[in-house]
Amino acid sequence: MAAATRKANIKQKPYMLSVFNRLNCKLYPTKPKQVEVVALPILWDSLKSGVADLEMKKAITEFAKGLTQLMGERALLDQASMELDPSRKKLLESLIR
Repeated sequence: MAAATRKANIKQKPYMLSVFNRLNCKLYPTKPKQVEVVALPILWDSLKSGVADLEMKKAITEFAKGLTQLMGERALLDQASMELDPSRKKLLESLIR
């Protein structure tokens, strides 16, 4: 599922992020580390590739908010500090608040 989400084209990606977000919510209580290891790189890639259209921005926002609810805002932003440049970290902050 993670590989398919990562490889999805611009039209498929919003749907794939939505499905992956629901899967994360179900798996996080039993496998939190696995969800973080797989889901965070997809979020970073999505932010780095940009939020060109409205549907993609909405999907990335929902995905980021889903991870925020699972991990907590501070933990997510701490991870973002290590992976994203400051402008993309600010974008993430604006999406989850």
